[in-house]
Amino acid sequence: MILSMIMCPKLRIKIAGEEIKALIDTGCEMSILNEYLCNKLKHAGLKCLELPTQHVNLLSAFNDKSKRVKKQALLEVNIGTTKLDQVVLLSAQFLTEVILGIDFLINYEAEISFPERRITLTVNEEVFNFQYWDYFKVI
Repeated sequence: MILSMIMCPKLRIKIAGEEIKALIDTGCEMSILNEYLCNKLKHAGLKCLELPTQHVNLLSAFNDKSKRVKKQALLEVNIGTTKLDQVVLLSAQFLTEVILGIDFLINYEAEISFPERRITLTVNEEVFNFQYWDYFKVI
């Protein structure tokens, strides 16, 4: 393995009062939550609407394997003092806690500034700026 200088942005979010590191991924079409984390949050009091999915598969960029996703959920996500509603796919095979994908970025008209390590979101016509942090990605 090589330690790369590629920095992947993460936002500190809260779901049901628990702080979670959410990866910002412009290459992921949908936002995804680890199903085990979702179950843990539900036991801690998370109330969310869960619905089945139809014909949804997670595809890897590295091989031909895919994983079927059977559920999705509507969650209230807090970033700082800002509350957002976000639909996420739930996946038990998912190794990351949360990915905020293109659906999230488009829905909230996101602008990412890599030099300033900042993401700007528009929520109900109000603009919010958040600092993100990054970590080294091992490749």
